[in-house]
Amino acid sequence: MQRVCIVGGGIGGLVLGMALDKCKKYDVIVYEKYELKTDAGSGMSLIGNSLFMLQSLGVDVKKVSKMINNVQLITHDDHLLFQVPTDIDPDCVAEFGSVQVNVHRGELHAELLSKYKGAIVFGKQFTNYRRDADGKIRVQFDDGSEDTCDLLVGADGVYSQVRTCLLHSSIVEYSGFVSFRGILDRYTDDISDHLRMVKTVTYKQDNNSYVYGFISKNRIFWAFDIELDQGTKIDNKQVKAFLKERMKYMNPMFYKIVEQTEKIIQTDICDKTPTFRKYEDGVVLIGDACHPVVHHFGQGACMAIEDAIRLTKCLNETSDINKALRLYISYQWRNSLIVYISRIAGWMFVYNNWIINSALYLALAFPFNQIIVTMMKFLLFNTNRDLKHYMRQF
Repeated sequence: MQRVCIVGGGIGGLVLGMALDKCKKYDVIVYEKYELKTDAGSGMSLIGNSLFMLQSLGVDVKKVSKMINNVQLITHDDHLLFQVPTDIDPDCVAEFGSVQVNVHRGELHAELLSKYKGAIVFGKQFTNYRRDADGKIRVQFDDGSEDTCDLLVGADGVYSQVRTCLLHSSIVEYSGFVSFRGILDRYTDDISDHLRMVKTVTYKQDNNSYVYGFISKNRIFWAFDIELDQGTKIDNKQVKAFLKERMKYMNPMFYKIVEQTEKIIQTDICDKTPTFRKYEDGVVLIGDACHPVVHHFGQGACMAIEDAIRLTKCLNETSDINKALRLYISYQWRNSLIVYISRIAGWMFVYNNWIINSALYLALAFPFNQIIVTMMKFLLFNTNRDLKHYMRQF
C-alpha cells in the first residue's frame, strides 16, 4: 500500500485525507504544525459542487452552514447592482436552498476533524523533503524527526513551506489591502431585518474600501477590506473607531454590525500569479498552497475541496503516481483563471475612481451582466461537475 503524507490539516488537507481513506488504497497521514488547529474566527462561502462533495464524505453541510436568501451586489446606499440568479444551479438550490451557503471556518474544520478517522499528528512543522535512492520521499520536521512516503501533498496554505521547497520561492504578492473580519451571533432587531447576503461597493475617492456582510438567521459574517500598507496593524482598542471612520459613506447598518462585534481579526490579503510548475516526482500542491487567491470571488475553500477530490480521482485512475499528478495538474487552468478573476474583482471593488466604477456599472448592467452569469455558471457550477458525480459512489 502506497503511503501519502499530507502537510497541512486545514480544510483541503482533511478533505483529501477523508477521500483517500474511503478509497482503501493508500496509507494516509496528515501533519499539522499547530498543536490544535485554532478557530479562524471568520466566515466563508461554499458554492456549488463543493457542497455535494462534502456531503458525500459524510459532512453534515446543513448542520454547519447558514442558508442565505439571496446574493446581491449593492452600492453604499443600498442600490441594487446585481443579483445572482437562483436558477444558475437548480440542483444546488433544491438541496441546500441557495447556490451557496455561509459557514464559520472553525465550525467546518471541527466537523471535518470529527469525521476524519485517519491518522493525524498535531504539532509537527514541516521543514523540507528529499528523495532517497530508492525513490521514496523523506519528509523532514523541525523537531528532527522524519517520515517516508510515496506521495507528499502540500496543503499548508498561502505561506506554504512545501511550495517553498518545491518552487524554491516563498513569494506571494500583496494585494494592497487588509481585510478586517468578524462574526456576530447576537445583534439588535434593527439589524436582523436584513436577512440577506450583500456585497457593498463604495464610490467615494477618499473611502477606498469594499464591505460585504454575510447575513443569515442569527449570524452575521462580515468583512471590510481597506487599502493599507502591508503589515499594518490597527490596535485592538482603536480598530472599531478606525473602521467606522472609513465607513462614513456606508449604510448605518454596517456601523451597528461593527460596533456590536466583540472580536475583529486583521489579515493581509495575498495571492500569487499562477504557475504550472506545481508538482515534481511524488510532490504536489493543493488549495492555497497551489494557487493562493484573494477572496472576492468566494472560491478559496471551494478550490481546496475540489483540488482534494480531483487529486483523489486522478490517483484512483492509475497506480502510477506521477501519471496521476500530471493528470491532476492538467485541470489547473480553471483555478489559474479564478485567481486572475478574483484579482480583477478585488481591484474593481477596492480601488475606487470614476474609470473603475464606470466599468463596474457597465459590466453589471444588462445585457453585459449575462456574460458574468455565463462565466459564473461555467466556472463555478459546470466545471468539476464530474467530481460531484464521482463522489456519489462513496
